[in-house]
Amino acid sequence: MRYLLFLIFLSACTSSSSSKEEKYDVPALNSTELTSLLKKACEEGKKKESPLLIEFSAPWCGDCKKLNTLKKEKILADALSTWPMVRVNIGKFDQHKDLLKAFKINAIANWVVVDTKTCDQPVAHWPIQHQRILEPMSGEKLSPHSLAQWLQESRK
Repeated sequence: MRYLLFLIFLSACTSSSSSKEEKYDVPALNSTELTSLLKKACEEGKKKESPLLIEFSAPWCGDCKKLNTLKKEKILADALSTWPMVRVNIGKFDQHKDLLKAFKINAIANWVVVDTKTCDQPVAHWPIQHQRILEPMSGEKLSPHSLAQWLQESRK
């Protein structure tokens, strides 16, 4: 009986902890699909006279999952809602190597703000306005407020 109760308790603990874990929902795209998505978002930004935010992340990245949780906080969610944005799944740093090299991505989660005046150029040539490595779990403690402020400053 004790063993049965222990198994029920263990099952409840396991299911409740996994429901709190943030799911990673960025699809793995091939180069053609990603380029098309980036160009479309760039054109959207150009029409709004707004830079484009590109987020580099991966399913194995704990900082990326924590960032997803922070992005649900109202102040950051509101700030992000005004940005054209593309999230890039880099796999195990084995996907989209050309973009990783062009934007000097050597750590994730990573936000890159690019100028949208050159959407007709190849993506790797888009000028970087701002860039930031986001490590809410393993490095710098980040808050939704500080990230929203960084986004606001990155518009300039």
